[in-house]
Amino acid sequence: MICQETITAVATAPGEGAVGIVRVSGPAAPTLFQQFFRSRNLQPVQQPKPRHLYFGLFLDEGGHPLDQVLAVHMPGPHSFTGEDVVEFHCHGGSTIISRILELCSTRCRLAQPGEFSRRAFLNGKLDLTQAEAIIDVIRSKTPEAARIASDVMQGRLRDTLQELRGELIAIQGNLEATMEFSDEDIAPASTTALAQRLTGVRQQLETLLAHSRTGMLMRDGAAVAIVGKPNVGKSSLLNALSRSERSIVTAIPGTTRDIVEQYISVHGLPIRLLDTAGIRQSQDAVEQIGIERTRSAIQQADIILWLLDTSRPADEEDHEIARLVQGKPCLVLLNKSDLPRAMDESILHAMDHDTILTTSLQTGDGLEKLMDTLFRKLSGAHHESHSNPLLSRARQRESMANALESLGHAQDTLIRGLGYELVSMDIQHAFSYLGEILGEVVTDDILDTIFSEFCIGK
Repeated sequence: MICQETITAVATAPGEGAVGIVRVSGPAAPTLFQQFFRSRNLQPVQQPKPRHLYFGLFLDEGGHPLDQVLAVHMPGPHSFTGEDVVEFHCHGGSTIISRILELCSTRCRLAQPGEFSRRAFLNGKLDLTQAEAIIDVIRSKTPEAARIASDVMQGRLRDTLQELRGELIAIQGNLEATMEFSDEDIAPASTTALAQRLTGVRQQLETLLAHSRTGMLMRDGAAVAIVGKPNVGKSSLLNALSRSERSIVTAIPGTTRDIVEQYISVHGLPIRLLDTAGIRQSQDAVEQIGIERTRSAIQQADIILWLLDTSRPADEEDHEIARLVQGKPCLVLLNKSDLPRAMDESILHAMDHDTILTTSLQTGDGLEKLMDTLFRKLSGAHHESHSNPLLSRARQRESMANALESLGHAQDTLIRGLGYELVSMDIQHAFSYLGEILGEVVTDDILDTIFSEFCIGK
């Protein structure tokens, strides 16, 4: 599907920089190259070599040099979008970039967010998982998250799913061959062999689905709320984990009035730390708002870090927090382990033993174990290189779960001998659900949602 409209947009980030890029895609792109670009001696470049960078001048509508630029022509279908593409690489001043964009837009319209990538998808240059991975690479907050997204962008998830779909086609072919000769006796071994092959596909899909939580955490980051009463060391913990002075630390109770956020990397997993206001009875209207936001953060966090001061006896404020975190994913940090212990640990009777850690923010003891435990609790596995590509979207998980359900029905129907036609139908459903992940069957609403996340020049 080659679009008849030509689009243009700035492909670099807003603001000043060393270089700015204006991108054009569509049938008018070569005309714009010839109209505005000249070599250094002001001569047009006739029949520019594909994908060759030319150094020269960008002319305004009066034929006057506007800027020194690099220009490249990438004829379709051998371009990112699959269409004729031209790029002008100019100096990164906002005035120059805006002027070049204005001149290019005389022969085309301004692109919508993600429209270049959308055209690449519609023209078969990439599947939907690769398109989604582009924005995941751009927004990745840790090197590990970028690597995982890059794997998907390069087609690893597509290749894995296509291999599994190929196995489903082979199984279905055997079923259809069996139905062709339904008047002949079929040995039980044939049914058993087909059931085993279905089991093999199901196991691989189950592995992909099981690891998808890690994929989604790598994409979105995990929200970790640090809670506790005032002056227990919450801000000091955030500063220690982020290796920065992000939060103000004083001896004055109630210093933190609002939630302070800081991203950190724990074994490659992006974590959004939330330093919350200390929970206590307060008449201060501003502090009360902060405490309500703390309660909301407790409800929404992927995991809670509950900080306790073991050098003091537990009081009603500690018991109130215990009630708030009960039944929620939580790690208890017994802080100030370098001081004599005065706290009665009966307050922890409802907590699992492996969720209670001892730390000293003064000495740094226990912080490494905290990081390891936090990663294990969030990802559900020890830190390792994932051999399989990771699902990272709710829509991918939903389609994968539907495919697994269909294969479960197929296997059950096959074993119970309820008819090869029903088995074949369920396998076809599973095949289609996997195709949904790749974007073979997709609505405009889904495409609008996905590509609206992109910047305009992508």
